[in-house]
Amino acid sequence: MAYKKGEDFCSEECKAQFDAVVKKRRNLLYFWVASIIIMLCVLVFVQRAGM
Repeated sequence: MAYKKGEDFCSEECKAQFDAVVKKRRNLLYFWVASIIIMLCVLVFVQRAGM
């Protein structure tokens, strides 16, 4: 019962987050752009550190 309740809660939580994301597609786009920029900066830093 406890595990089932936990799974139900997680699925409800995921649905709520998914709905929020769908409503804020613009914010999601900004998030992806920021993530890509951060990843590029990290890659450059790692390459420089390696050299």
